[in-house]
Amino acid sequence: MSSQEKNKQGKIVGIIVGAIVFGLVSYGVKSFFKKDIIDEFKDAVTEMNAEMPRKVDEYTRLDSVALIGKSKFMYYYTMKDLNTVAVSTDTVKKYMKLEIVKTLRVSPDMKPFRENNFTLSHNYFDEQGELLFDIIATPTDYK
Repeated sequence: MSSQEKNKQGKIVGIIVGAIVFGLVSYGVKSFFKKDIIDEFKDAVTEMNAEMPRKVDEYTRLDSVALIGKSKFMYYYTMKDLNTVAVSTDTVKKYMKLEIVKTLRVSPDMKPFRENNFTLSHNYFDEQGELLFDIIATPTDYK
């Protein structure tokens, strides 16, 4: 092999090694500065709560959300005028859980919850602040 061929091979190897090192360093820097998923959820809770309360429908108001630990997301609702609704809370709870689980499975917005195995708890209170029922969706339910 001539010295020109060795020099050419050396340059190619140098470029390849340089690209690999650059890639690893770039990945390391991004990982180091990448925001932790829990911090992202904390920021989302702060942003969402700044816009609360929010009317969901004619009977339901979303009052606040909370992050509990590293894998539980809580929603707090108030239900109004329940005496005008002729449906049992058991029936409401059953159908709402089906919809919540369906949304968790298919919605692109829920992907961070799926990827991080979050449990979602939806807590429904009456206008006096008494817990009516809660709906808990675990990773087992939606995966």
